[in-house]
Amino acid sequence: RSPQPAALGSAPLQLARNGQDYEPVLALPFAFYAPPSLRAVVPAGARAGEMVTMLGEALRGADGYGAHSCKFGETVVAATLQWGARVVANAWEADSVRCLVPPRGAEP
Repeated sequence: RSPQPAALGSAPLQLARNGQDYEPVLALPFAFYAPPSLRAVVPAGARAGEMVTMLGEALRGADGYGAHSCKFGETVVAATLQWGARVVANAWEADSVRCLVPPRGAEP
């Protein structure tokens, strides 16, 4: 778990196994992202096998690391970040996340 950053952005990252000798000598880049905030799901209900779209802020954060997923009850399914502006529910959205609704009661 990373510490709470003073500001969003990048910071050098190194590891010390003994508390004083940090490796690698040249630090690796690390980025602090804003926590995501969801404000709507479209549609608000759907059948298994249909797509739902979630709208919010700071949804791009960890894209590229396989980190986007949706949890329906206890069932976790893969999610896809939709880049670029598009119309969702009659409004322009910069980004959104889409998930396929699993069968009710499906286990991960």
